[in-house]
Amino acid sequence: MKLCWNFIIIAVTLSGATHAFSEFDSVLLSSLKTHPKFLLSVTPTVQTVIGGQTATYDFTVDALGGFKEPVKFSIYRCLLCLPSGVSASLDPISGTTGSKLTIKTQENTKDGIYLIDVSGISGNLKRTQSVALCVMSYSDFSIKTEPMRQTIHIGDTAIFNVDVSGSDAFNSLVDFEVRGLPIGGTGTFTREPCGSSSVLTITTGRTPEGEYELEITGTSGNFTHSTRVNLSITQ
Repeated sequence: MKLCWNFIIIAVTLSGATHAFSEFDSVLLSSLKTHPKFLLSVTPTVQTVIGGQTATYDFTVDALGGFKEPVKFSIYRCLLCLPSGVSASLDPISGTTGSKLTIKTQENTKDGIYLIDVSGISGNLKRTQSVALCVMSYSDFSIKTEPMRQTIHIGDTAIFNVDVSGSDAFNSLVDFEVRGLPIGGTGTFTREPCGSSSVLTITTGRTPEGEYELEITGTSGNFTHSTRVNLSITQ
């Protein structure tokens, strides 16, 4: 009601309009002022390791509005707490630029997904970011690729889904490679977060047209399996 009444004053008298607008404008500008504050970001948000390996996460303080105060870092909470024998530490625990979270696992660390919240506090400002640690192991598996054949034009991109299955497939860490790529072509595997399956993206560039048989090989420790797909490139 107060805001509407100010606008009525603007319509009735010139002096009232000047006063009402100045008051409204002052409140608006005050609300838009950027007070010193900070944001907290982290890279990466997900790490996958084998038991016995170490995972690290870089937390960065993004200062806004001239913020220059130190930020104190701490592990705020553990949503799915780390198992016994696994250590987590932050270095430094206070600073103006950021901190590194280091998680050390043991060879016998139980496979699973562990979620950790890290907070940054400065005065009455608090920011929190979550990270995930995926602990996996090497075990036997099988792979299936879809589609088995693709036809694309020169310069286009082909995508193959590589699915991993088996009794312990969910916890199997599988590394993939592809052979038989055409000249000028590149292949990149993107593993699903905290999973074994992957997506193969093939970029052709100025690759010559033709028929290509590609061999996709997955390795998990001492276990290795392969499958073949066909890629047809046309003008």
